[in-house]
Amino acid sequence: MPEFHNPYAFVPAPARFDDGEPAPVLGSLTPGRWTGRLRLKIRAKTPLLITEQDEADTFRTRRTRQIDGAVTLPATSVKGMIRSEFETVTNSRFGVFDPYDRRLGHRIGATDTTALVPVRVARVGGRLTAWRFDGEPIPGEADSVRAAWVPRYGRRPASDPDEVGHGALVSAWALPMTRWAPNRRGDWTPLHFWRVLSMRPQRHAAPQFQLDDHVSDTGRRRYEVRGTELREIRGIYVETGRNIKSKHDERIFFAPEMMRGQYPPTVGFVDDADAAAEWADLIASYRDAQAEKPPEALEFSRHLTDPTSADLTTPTFAYAEMAGDLIRRLYPVAISRKLFDRSPRTLAEQASITPARTRDELSPADRLFGWVPPDGRATGRTGTRALRGRVRLGRVETITAEVKPVDKGLAILGRPRPTQDLFYAAADAEGGRLTGSPGYRDGGGLRGRKVYPHQPRTTFDLNNPRQSWLLHGDGAEVGRQNARLLDMVAAKAVFEVDVHLEDVTAHELGVLLHVLAGPDATAAPGRIHKLGGGKPLGFGSVTLEVDWGRSDVRDTAAWRSMFLLDDGNPAKHRLRAGPAAALVAAAVAALDAEVVRHHEAYLAGFPGGLPVRYPADPQNPGSDEDRYEWFVANRRHGPTVLGALIDPGGPTLPVDPRPNGAQR
Repeated sequence: MPEFHNPYAFVPAPARFDDGEPAPVLGSLTPGRWTGRLRLKIRAKTPLLITEQDEADTFRTRRTRQIDGAVTLPATSVKGMIRSEFETVTNSRFGVFDPYDRRLGHRIGATDTTALVPVRVARVGGRLTAWRFDGEPIPGEADSVRAAWVPRYGRRPASDPDEVGHGALVSAWALPMTRWAPNRRGDWTPLHFWRVLSMRPQRHAAPQFQLDDHVSDTGRRRYEVRGTELREIRGIYVETGRNIKSKHDERIFFAPEMMRGQYPPTVGFVDDADAAAEWADLIASYRDAQAEKPPEALEFSRHLTDPTSADLTTPTFAYAEMAGDLIRRLYPVAISRKLFDRSPRTLAEQASITPARTRDELSPADRLFGWVPPDGRATGRTGTRALRGRVRLGRVETITAEVKPVDKGLAILGRPRPTQDLFYAAADAEGGRLTGSPGYRDGGGLRGRKVYPHQPRTTFDLNNPRQSWLLHGDGAEVGRQNARLLDMVAAKAVFEVDVHLEDVTAHELGVLLHVLAGPDATAAPGRIHKLGGGKPLGFGSVTLEVDWGRSDVRDTAAWRSMFLLDDGNPAKHRLRAGPAAALVAAAVAALDAEVVRHHEAYLAGFPGGLPVRYPADPQNPGSDEDRYEWFVANRRHGPTVLGALIDPGGPTLPVDPRPNGAQR
């Protein structure tokens, strides 16, 4: 089966327990520690995106950062790259962790809808109140869908769209029907429901109809009529909008008593505060999923366009999951998203990898590179004051850098999508791959730290049409999903910078040298780091090298000896590559071997045999449209979980996750 590499993968971030207070006060040389500077050389293996945005340009034009015509690489970008990798190999706390403190949502199957009870929810006196619409079962079937299906979009709508609006009291005539569809195991399962043939705001005569018009067999679904007599239904028409391509029905909530001026019975909540909080998280999950504007023929659901829907400040039609006679939770539509058991932040907190909140929670990266309290405010000597780092970078010198004109529309990549639990969630706190129980759940964890390995097959020939997935369209074609990229820094650019160290431990120095220069503490051309923007598209691959001839790092004893002038040749006390390699070996031996193994696999980059891209529509893998079709098919047929960096061939995915590439 054809495969490809996903642009990102993960280095595990297992549960950690080495938090602690920072080192002694800075500004003094502690015995046994190291101070000085490392001269670091950075070579670009692929083009770099070191860009800035023209704030006056509504098209988000981006150009290379330059001062007086010279490319300017910010020292903060280099320091961020180094800190990120130091965090990774030492399994430190994240320096930054996006909120993700809400429980995220995922889709539930159609068979789950038969247990849902239609309700109308409103806040009365500050508390939630709900009225339930129980529906009428199909004769002989107790587990029928409790709301009637109303054809609205398609060849035979049940009413004039201008005649009946959302929330209107209606009279309708319906047929009892059963739809048969295969489940994941291939077994045909039934769904019993009422199909409305005619709907009006007032009572009206039953329509004439042909049974054959309502019986069909598409191969994927079969519909059969359960009776020859129409049933008159009275209730409320509920319209959520044509929010998916295949949608053809809206719903009627059965409410015969409302035709007599009466309300249906009220129903209570197990805990209305919990139900309201879960509802708000669920609506937020829907809004997060709006990665792209739908085609003009579609529209967003009512609960997404109504700004009051998240807090239920206006009466809202919904579906209730019951616990006996009480409501446990609410859903906005019948086939809804459902919240995972835990939020990503909860799992990260259980593993102690979220950013430190106080000084006694500081991890190795915090203690070396510095730390600021989560709210950004230092509070004197209370234990939450900020900590200055013991690593800082000087000005980055541009040795050689060619700016290459581009003027193309470059795709703007969205923020991480942790709703894709099959990629981001783990089976345990060690980052193990999910198996039979997908999702963010008790006992689970996160896959780890997201990385973008080097892509050896990527070329940057702007005249090569096969690179159209990388650089999109012409510069004039810019808008919501792309920006105008005027130029980029060509490959083979070289930069140099001094990395200043102050009173670092031998272990910290060894790990830092391992990150910068590999096992021999000098250079490792096969270890490729990522710098700047466009990493998922193949930009930003660089190699690092420590120039020991222009570096000066000494332990405290050597500095004291030089200051006291008791040695006629102080230069001999400088750290050199040989002793530095011994520091590296000792430091790496103390790290988590599995984490180091995955990190080295990341630095090695992807093998060269497969393309690298995001999942695409299985039936049109060369297109950027309908990417969600791959994830829908994967969830339904498998599912395939993103592989590990240390897997043979790297973390691969199938072009088509369906068995034998079956048609949708």
